[in-house]
Amino acid sequence: MVRVILLTAALSWWASSARGQSLFLSPGEHAAEGSIAWSVGPFSQGVEAHGAVSINGRWDVGFGVNRYNADFGGNADTTLTEWTPFVRYFWFKEDDDGVPVSVAAHAQYFHDEYSGVDKGWYALAGGDLFKKLTMTGSFAIYPYVGFSVAGESVQFSGASPDRSVYLTRQFGVHAQVAVGGSGWLRLTVEEHSFRRETFRAARMAYVRKL
Repeated sequence: MVRVILLTAALSWWASSARGQSLFLSPGEHAAEGSIAWSVGPFSQGVEAHGAVSINGRWDVGFGVNRYNADFGGNADTTLTEWTPFVRYFWFKEDDDGVPVSVAAHAQYFHDEYSGVDKGWYALAGGDLFKKLTMTGSFAIYPYVGFSVAGESVQFSGASPDRSVYLTRQFGVHAQVAVGGSGWLRLTVEEHSFRRETFRAARMAYVRKL
């Protein structure tokens, strides 16, 4: 059971981090984004690469590949690869709708491939709040907080799957600077907590209007 809890935490680290480049676009605009991140936790670390497109300044649809090393001690150590499609929709945006915060809904699925015969998957659905703080004409920061309901299934050595449902919490800050007339560079730092584990990461992204 301890291994189930620890491995679940490693898998769920970036659970609600579907990228949100539509946050920075005007109505009707389209964009593409590529990003890479380094994540660390109590017993795991790894690299994440994501790509996404924004449609009409409201929808974000994308796909990510994550690779982690998990250190559980001795023979319990493992490596895992995650394949993760995601979607996000902005219900309200500060600049477009005259509201005090931007509000989005997100959903994400994770398919996990471990070293050995273990396997698993998990899925998330939740919401996010963003607040824009303009520093200069080309630089702004966006603090945010998000919550998700997570459902998962993890199976070890052919045994019956271990399933659970729980809540996760995430908060962080986007720092975005304009590059030319149609692109941005963004640095994101964030923290993701659920159950008794907390994980942190830094991500660099490039967003360009299409």
